[in-house]
Amino acid sequence: MKNFKIKTSKTDIADVNMKKLISGIILIVLIAAVSYAEPQITSVNLTEAATVLDVTRLRVHFIDVGTGLAVFIQTPNNHKQIFIDGGKEETDKMVNYVNQFYPKDSVIDLAIVTHADSDHFYGMMKIFDKYDVKELWYSGYDSDDLTPNGFWKKNFLTNRVGAEVGCMIKIPLNNWKKAGDVVPIDGLDDIKLLLLNTDSQPPQRDPVSNRRFDESLRRNNASLVFKLIYKNISFLFTGDINGRDLETSNTGKGLYECDSEELELVSRHLYSGLQFNLKATVLQVPHHGGNGSSSMPFLTAINPEYAMISAGFDYGHPSEDTMHRLSEAGISESKIFRTDDGETESVEDEIFDDSFVFETDGLNINRIFRVSM
Repeated sequence: MKNFKIKTSKTDIADVNMKKLISGIILIVLIAAVSYAEPQITSVNLTEAATVLDVTRLRVHFIDVGTGLAVFIQTPNNHKQIFIDGGKEETDKMVNYVNQFYPKDSVIDLAIVTHADSDHFYGMMKIFDKYDVKELWYSGYDSDDLTPNGFWKKNFLTNRVGAEVGCMIKIPLNNWKKAGDVVPIDGLDDIKLLLLNTDSQPPQRDPVSNRRFDESLRRNNASLVFKLIYKNISFLFTGDINGRDLETSNTGKGLYECDSEELELVSRHLYSGLQFNLKATVLQVPHHGGNGSSSMPFLTAINPEYAMISAGFDYGHPSEDTMHRLSEAGISESKIFRTDDGETESVEDEIFDDSFVFETDGLNINRIFRVSM
């Protein structure tokens, strides 16, 4: 009986190896698809949320304070707590919200006031009243018309912040930190703040469009812009910065108009590399979704997966044009969250009924909670 030998050509071996490679790639893709799932979005009341949040993950709370902005950040295992702005309405309720997740009379490691609008800084006074604040950041923008009756300077900065024993007051911030600086948080390299601007005195006219900025617009342009980065996930905070003429429509060239602070940030992003990289997973939509912000070039540079709008209906925020641009930027409707829940003047907006908490392990946005008080 003859012995038969199977001859295998180099081509056959290459085909087999290629098939193994393709099979391996398919397996990796399948494993990745199984391991990554869209985050669970759950509506819970405040008490439930306090018990179900995973303290081993980073938690970013966007608190429903009506027309203003208030953000509470807790690093894994509550090693560090950061508070941004604070709104101006029913500030006792805001503190009660925070107390559910973090005991009162404890430490806020870093407080940040993006700019000196009352719907951003007023509630911060309550944070100073109830917590031991270790450090405060503010751009340093100053003006004789800053707030009525000098409330910002006298009542907040002098009387309240100045009386906080042991608080490091960094005003103007650019005396300590510069745009492009990376500030480690929690003593870990994988949690940090990237400062994208530290401007204190914006110009009275836009250097490109020559558009004149009144006191309100200059104050908004002085908003601190920074990114919270945890491994592969990031949150971009923008305050009330401007990026386009409020009256310009989305038609024609108006859709791609970009000036003011947003243009400066986009320019740095395009020409200065990773040091000023705007790309972020979650965007705090500028100026509560007002039409004078969120220009298409700015949104395109950020390329966010989620958009978070902190707004109330008092000023018509967010505008229809802004919502259109968010859609044009590729953000699906299911990933745009609003603390006003789309309510209008005909339906009273109940404050604190639409807060959102993003929970992340640094690799994915794991869960999103819609919290009501």
